Amino acid sequence: MEKKYRIRFMLLILFYVVVLAFLLVNIISNPIKEIITLAVVIVLLMLLQAIFLYQYYLKDSKAKSIDELGYQIRKVGSNTFNNFPVAILVYNEKYVIEWVNYYTRKLLGTKLIGKHLSDLDTTLFEKLSLNEYSVEMANKIFDVIHYPLYRTLYLIDVTEREQKIRHFERTQPAVGHLVVDNLEEAVRDLPEQLRYLFLGRVNSVIMQYANENNIFLKSYAEGRFLLMMEYQVLQKMMANKFDILSKIRKVSEQFDSTLTISIGISFNQKNLIALSDKALEALELTQNRGGDQVAVIIGEKDIRFFGGKSNIVEKRNRVRARVVAEELHELIQEFDNVIVMGHKIPDVDSFGSCIGVYNIVRKSEKDCFIVLDSREIDNTLNKVLTYLSDNKCPVLNKIVSPQVALDIMTSKTLLIVVDTQNPSLLIEPRLLNKAKNLVVIDHHRRGQQFIEAPDLLYTEIYASSTVELITEIIEYYPLNVQISEMDATVMLAGIIVDTNNFTYRTGSRTFEAASFLRKQGADTIMVQNMLRESYEEHMLRAELFEKVEITPNNMAIVVADNIDNLTKTKLAQTADWLLMIENVKASFVIGKIEPNLIGISSRSFGEVNCQIIMEKLGGGGHYNNAATQLTDMTLQDAYKLLIEKIDEYLEEEKKNEDNTTN
Repeated sequence: MEKKYRIRFMLLILFYVVVLAFLLVNIISNPIKEIITLAVVIVLLMLLQAIFLYQYYLKDSKAKSIDELGYQIRKVGSNTFNNFPVAILVYNEKYVIEWVNYYTRKLLGTKLIGKHLSDLDTTLFEKLSLNEYSVEMANKIFDVIHYPLYRTLYLIDVTEREQKIRHFERTQPAVGHLVVDNLEEAVRDLPEQLRYLFLGRVNSVIMQYANENNIFLKSYAEGRFLLMMEYQVLQKMMANKFDILSKIRKVSEQFDSTLTISIGISFNQKNLIALSDKALEALELTQNRGGDQVAVIIGEKDIRFFGGKSNIVEKRNRVRARVVAEELHELIQEFDNVIVMGHKIPDVDSFGSCIGVYNIVRKSEKDCFIVLDSREIDNTLNKVLTYLSDNKCPVLNKIVSPQVALDIMTSKTLLIVVDTQNPSLLIEPRLLNKAKNLVVIDHHRRGQQFIEAPDLLYTEIYASSTVELITEIIEYYPLNVQISEMDATVMLAGIIVDTNNFTYRTGSRTFEAASFLRKQGADTIMVQNMLRESYEEHMLRAELFEKVEITPNNMAIVVADNIDNLTKTKLAQTADWLLMIENVKASFVIGKIEPNLIGISSRSFGEVNCQIIMEKLGGGGHYNNAATQLTDMTLQDAYKLLIEKIDEYLEEEKKNEDNTTN
């Protein structure tokens, strides 16, 4: 614009010069014309000057208007930035705050300029790689919009919105079912007067717990209650680890009883009916895991377990075994053939159970195939297979690979899974997906992953082994099942291995099953020969023993660093032997069983719940023997994680004791 006016000014000067030259010429040639010409020129000059001055005036007025408008805009912008209800921060390349608006100072304080973002709030700084996120600071909740190019943060106060959302979530309903475990057995031996007193005390503890926590409680059958509560109440109960479990145990101890309770609770389902159904499913989970615990199902997949502090007591009867035997017989009759499968890297209990099922199916005059992956067999099972081969046992002809089993399976094939309920632990999970009909027989506690909707489910965590369950089914099977001496020997070996020579989880039914197998011709000397260790294995155990660490809380821990070719069986055997050290409450053995897979095996005589500790590490098992597997970490990382979970378990135990005392 300035250049345009400069050109006009230069043209006007040039015009003046031309006019003056013209006048000089006319004055010299004709004096009369001079006067007329001069008058005309003066008028023209005045007119041109007037035009020029008017244009200059317009220019000056426009500039002033633009300045005034700019000032107004800047004033409005400044007021908007300062009074707009969004906090705005501008930072430099060193993440130091250079400018904030008035609203920011109002929310977060006045001394912000020159402060590093991390000093204002750690989360605000750590999430700068994101364009949008949320933070909590200064007792408020903000949605953050980040513009990295301009180094600008916009903080929108959403505290009221979030409080309403959280209040809505906290007041959502949760539904539960509470059941008194083993009610009949617990009061059977009590005199009638004490029986009523005992049950009255138990009911009193339950009702008091409900009143203290604002829980709606309704009894709908003897020893069964419906629970309804808000989610915030459920959160409080979970934070306190459901201390009602320990309170009930304390009352039971006073009456020399084994009575416990189990609770299943559900939250965040599509309607109240779904809440109740999921709560019943959660209750079934607790009872399949031995009772004396709580299972909480949140949504579809989130399952949390609490309790399970009591060592399980044998609480099963033969009626169930007889019913299962009859149902299994009816199922087998409906199909052309049967495929039986255990877990990955099968142990003798898993394989012995398969042999038991093979004998049942053979008696029903149906084909039975046992699935084994020859690449995943431990040393002990290799010895067992060698003995079977040396004795030319017919069962060997029915062992097939996973791929052959897939080829054999049709819509008229019954799949029987033994010694596991976890689909991810199966030798060949594709068989599970392909099977139209399914039976599951297991003695382990059910975890978060389990095979859904089998045609027949027989799980008894009170049993010593799955072989024990299969043996009882054989005893009550409608047809007279005869087992060969070698098959009976392998099955007996399964019981002996899982009980560590009748040490763990051994009840009267365990000895009865062993007695039945002995009558079928099981050879105990051959069992011992199968389970004998080589000289190298003994030396390996000695090497592992040299690495033992006894912690201040009497836990024996071995980290098998620099030792290759370990197996889950070897870890378990070492954990068993560590328990023989005086004053040791529990043993843990950590070692690499594959290049990127670490196994941890744990054992106890009952003072420590191995199952809870291993579940904290993603594994599971039983009260006094459990295990887990870890990936993507070193042995030292696994050791530190184990110590952390042991300390966490002991802290929970101490808290439970304090709650019980109070």
